[in-house]
Amino acid sequence: MATRHKAIAPMIAVASACVAATGACLTGVAIARHAPHSATAQKSVELLRKPAAQKIFVAAELEYPVLATAERAAIVADIGAFVADALPIYQIAAHQQAAIALFKKVGFNE
Repeated sequence: MATRHKAIAPMIAVASACVAATGACLTGVAIARHAPHSATAQKSVELLRKPAAQKIFVAAELEYPVLATAERAAIVADIGAFVADALPIYQIAAHQQAAIALFKKVGFNE
């Protein structure tokens, strides 16, 4: 009798957001708090952080790699070095609604 293998859904969410004004994109990955296979999900995230995986990902998405030592796509390398913001993302996100209101007030997208 043949052994059957069931695919495991590790419950990883991948999200991308781009800012049209700057052309900057940010892709993030998260593991659901109650993921039924969180250990498998963690291994998947760790795989994405390896230099070989970063090379494939950044070439396809034209983004800066997570690892500073990973190879960048030529077009991204031409932009220059990436300088990370020292503020934690939750502090930046706290200003999102005010930024949206300002964009609307000045007619940025009109």
